[in-house]
Amino acid sequence: MKLDFTLDLTSDRISYLQTLDLSKLRPSELETAADYILWGKDPDGTPSFSHKELNWAYGSDSKSESLDALYENPSFSENFFRKRSSPHKNPKLDREEIRSSAPSYILSAFEDLWRRIDIIDLRISLYEIQIGKREEIRPELRQRVNAAAIPIEKNASLVSDWD
Repeated sequence: MKLDFTLDLTSDRISYLQTLDLSKLRPSELETAADYILWGKDPDGTPSFSHKELNWAYGSDSKSESLDALYENPSFSENFFRKRSSPHKNPKLDREEIRSSAPSYILSAFEDLWRRIDIIDLRISLYEIQIGKREEIRPELRQRVNAAAIPIEKNASLVSDWD
């Protein structure tokens, strides 16, 4: 089956398909013909599929359909039933809040974890300064890492994983 992709309007594509003998087409070719119509454009230039959405009326007198019948409907979308926003959010862990509420046996693990995170963050910041993406190290990071009074920019190699 040869399709004329120079036709943009959906109505022109339908007229073109009506000139063909569709009875001899395989199911995959019929699917291609359907896509050919679906991806046509309306006279205003917008894609025709953007206007074709299922309008469900809840609580109406329409008879209920089986799930299989809904799946077979070409305008059915499971996204209609899904929530638009994610219930999971990345929590921001406040170090001071954790320091005040965490038990001592966990607090030492948190402090070690935060020290390692700060060292990695420092290395990333120094690299970004070197390539010109950043002008200086964030003051709060400088304050946390500079506790040992190490001049950070000059002695970055002193900061290692084995500190």
